[in-house]
Order: sequence, then C-alpha cells, then structure tokens
Amino acid sequence: MFINEILPPRCVGNGDDIAIDALRPLVANCHQFLEESKDLPLLKNLSVEYKDVQKVKVRQQKRTTAFSETFNQAFKREHTNIVQRAIFANGESSFIKPLLDSSSAAQEPFYIFPPNGYKFMYCKEVKNSTSEYRQVFDALFEQFGNEKEQATTIITDLLKFTYTKENLHEGISLGSEIIIYGVPYYFAVRASVVNTYNELLTSLHNH
Repeated sequence: MFINEILPPRCVGNGDDIAIDALRPLVANCHQFLEESKDLPLLKNLSVEYKDVQKVKVRQQKRTTAFSETFNQAFKREHTNIVQRAIFANGESSFIKPLLDSSSAAQEPFYIFPPNGYKFMYCKEVKNSTSEYRQVFDALFEQFGNEKEQATTIITDLLKFTYTKENLHEGISLGSEIIIYGVPYYFAVRASVVNTYNELLTSLHNH
C-alpha cells in the first residue's frame, strides 16, 4: 500500500515523495499514540482551510465559561487552564460531523495524531463535556443560589473522581470524549482524502 493509492492527486502534489514527506512527521513523532490507541482513530472538526496533512498549534482560547472555569479548577494540578489549552476529540462511535449551516460550514472532520509525550483523560460516560455538563452546572448553581463556592466544590470533586488517565484504547472504544493535553501541537489528516483509517495506518507503518 502506497500513499498515492490513499491520497488523491490534489493532496499528493507532483509525486509520491511529497505525500510521504507530509506523513513522515507522524511516523517519527506519534508512535506513542499509534501504540496506545491500538488502531482506533480520534477525530476532530477543524478548518476546511487546513492542508490535507496539517501540523496544528494548540492555541490557548480566551473565551471562558462556568464549565471551563470549574473544570480548570478541578484539574489545575494536571495543567493550567486545561480546557483552553487542550485538544477535545472523539472516536468514530461518538464523533459528530459539523452541521451544514453558517456557523459550522467552515469545518470538516480530521483524524488527529498527538505527538509523543502527550497526556490524556476521559470520563467513560461523557461524550461531549461542554453540552453534557452545562445542564448539571446550571442546576447546581441554581440550587445553591449565592453559595456558588459550595456548588463549585461539589462539581470539582465530582470531576476529579470520574475522570481517568489510563487505557486510551478503552476510552476511544467506549465513545468517550478524549481530552489530550500537555503538547504544543498535533498533526491532523483530512478524513475525506483517505479511503479508510486502516489504510492510512498501513501507509504510516510502511514508511
């Protein structure tokens, strides 16, 4: 299996070497993920303006919410401002493609590959932390009224005990939202330019 059999000419350029060169950094820098994921993919919606094989910098997001502030508080020992500086991704069973409307049309699915040295966490029951926790947070804050510090303490304790940092393969296979952190960048491959994820892996292993 050669890369020109997987990636169409518009991605490959003028020859096979260009495509191989584009994927070589994944082979050199992502073997930890390839081993720990056990051939299961992680997907994330990213800008359509990206190249078919893109190195993506992890930029700290400025926007904060009640969820992000509480989550950051729960895991401040693991990473400062983890929500704004982490990569949130899903396996195939729980991944949701962007809707074709004005707010999301500028994104499409990419397979992501974090470099060696990354850390991860997930909750087995959570597929989308932002939407699933919002209702819980709102209910608790409403219940405690002005005693928001008490509500925050309850939520942070809950988060600490429900998230695990072991067995990435299990988390992906369960459909959990995977939070990748502790790395300044990651690699992304446009999902629409490969026939299957397994064929992409075959090409990576052969090069």
